[in-house]
Amino acid sequence: MYAPLDFRFVIEYPRPILEQSLSFLLVPAVRMLPNPVAPSASNQEEEVIMDQNDAISVVEKLIETCRDGEKGYQDAAQHVKRTDLKSYFNQQSVERGRFAQELQAELARLGKPDKKVSASATGAMHRAWIDTKANLGGGDKTILESVEQGEDNAKETYQKALSGNLPATVAEVVRRQAASVQRAHDEVRNLRDTAAAA
Repeated sequence: MYAPLDFRFVIEYPRPILEQSLSFLLVPAVRMLPNPVAPSASNQEEEVIMDQNDAISVVEKLIETCRDGEKGYQDAAQHVKRTDLKSYFNQQSVERGRFAQELQAELARLGKPDKKVSASATGAMHRAWIDTKANLGGGDKTILESVEQGEDNAKETYQKALSGNLPATVAEVVRRQAASVQRAHDEVRNLRDTAAAA
């Protein structure tokens, strides 16, 4: 944040006029000179509050993304035929629910203890689309493709979060979760490729 500028008004009289002692022609020229002020305590507090507000919105977005993943994996587990996929999707659903709880605790530490974040409308539409494709006869490969799309979104959301300036404790949690999201993304992609080759 930039410190506000304090302007001082300086009245200058043109030197030649003063030297000629023509006092009736004294026309002051007014200049505004910027006087940078060092950041005050209130400016620093505003910056901290802005950083905290940014961190809160990032954490809320991550919680929403985790809730979407939790519900998306549950939904996918209900539609796939292969038992190994059901098991993997259920494990990922539990993990995303745990991630959301961890982030909810961080949100409370940031000053929003009563804020409960749920899944997004976009995630609900994505799950409805999976349901539709499954009901129209889409097999495990189709569901894996949809899950991969959800994982692309989760990976991107975590990458954006890590590119920001988060408090150290939040950043540590987000880094750990982002690594797990990346592994899940890669695993889903590999499962999809395997299903496509079959």
